Amino acid sequence: MKKVLGLLLITGFLAGCALNLVTGRKQLNLVPESELQMMARTEYGKFLTENTV
Repeated sequence: MKKVLGLLLITGFLAGCALNLVTGRKQLNLVPESELQMMARTEYGKFLTENTV
């Protein structure tokens, strides 16, 4: 059971690894870039409505 769980965990980490185009290094991406950008825009919009510039 431990071997299966370990294998699944390692497979998940390897599937989430991607190459960072800026640094050329591999990194773990838990959230896709498109979803991250969408969340950032939403939160920035909330920030702008709550705070005066």
